[in-house]
Amino acid sequence: MATTYRPNILGQAQPLAGQPQTLVILRPDQNGYCNISVTNISDTTEDYVRVVIKRGGDSDSLSDPTSTDDSHYIAYDTPSPPNKFFYLPNIGLEPQDQVIVYSQNGVVSFSCTGATFINY
Repeated sequence: MATTYRPNILGQAQPLAGQPQTLVILRPDQNGYCNISVTNISDTTEDYVRVVIKRGGDSDSLSDPTSTDDSHYIAYDTPSPPNKFFYLPNIGLEPQDQVIVYSQNGVVSFSCTGATFINY
């Protein structure tokens, strides 16, 4: 079995205030890892963010990305001060996993970098 390694930007988003947004969905033939950068782009407004990793095998994962079990959160209402960033490194992803992000005030940008591995 051959494996192809592809490093890249997996997804970028600035979700609207209070609206969860899917940042990344892996294909059924992919595994990977990602690093998530969370950047508050406002000069004055603090924000609160959530980051969810929904597993591809979860029954509600593909049908409704906004509903989630508490165990999926890797950040929940985490403060993001104005003009600051934080980094969530080395997050393992399995086939059909989703990375979903949320910004309470809509002033945060998310970037997901990493690599996917495609098995043939």
